[in-house]
Amino acid sequence: MKMKYLLFGLLFGVLLLAACIKFNPPSANQTVNPEVVEDCALLNSSSHVDDCYLEKKQCSKINDPSVKNECIGKLAVIKGDTAVCNLIQDIKSKGACQEAVAEKTVDSEICYTITDSYWSENCFRYFALKENNNKFCWKLSLAHERDSCLLDVAKNSENHEICREIYSEEEKTGCFFQIAKKSGKFEPCLEIGNDILKDNCVYRAAKTANDVKICQKLTFIEIRQGCEEYFNQTKS
Repeated sequence: MKMKYLLFGLLFGVLLLAACIKFNPPSANQTVNPEVVEDCALLNSSSHVDDCYLEKKQCSKINDPSVKNECIGKLAVIKGDTAVCNLIQDIKSKGACQEAVAEKTVDSEICYTITDSYWSENCFRYFALKENNNKFCWKLSLAHERDSCLLDVAKNSENHEICREIYSEEEKTGCFFQIAKKSGKFEPCLEIGNDILKDNCVYRAAKTANDVKICQKLTFIEIRQGCEEYFNQTKS
């Protein structure tokens, strides 16, 4: 009889251990690996449940609005379809979703459909820099943001004509200067109104191009002599 009870106790213990091994809900501080969880609803924390559904892309089952919006956004990017973003009620979250799809699909036309101003302008700036297209910079409402965008496009494309569109005179001068210094072409310097800054710009262009003949374009004798001396020293 004792042996019978002993065997029964051992069998019960094995079954109990197997049940614990099959599913052991994580504590509130543990992370969840959704790949090993068949049913997210069995998790003992609402945040774990939502994170589990997020990883499985089962957005409709998520309770937390921000997590659900994140899930829908990920699905939209995977599908490359802004129509999925329409499932998001929050305007800003919807804009973020649309902007992400625009980047993924490389479709600048989507930028025009975004109603949230922040994400719309973010979208236009992205394509301005990606395509070196200054027309997108003009979709930015703030002057300093627009100037920054135009400066970056001008430098990336080494097109000094874009510098003329910059509102800030200081930024405009810096734009001409940086392009001349980078490209070794003195022509952008001629757009600078201040004669001293113009000559400094030409000098920089001459050094980049390693061309002593550009020194002859300098207005101030002292700067021209310094330019020619620089090349004489590099020869020796």
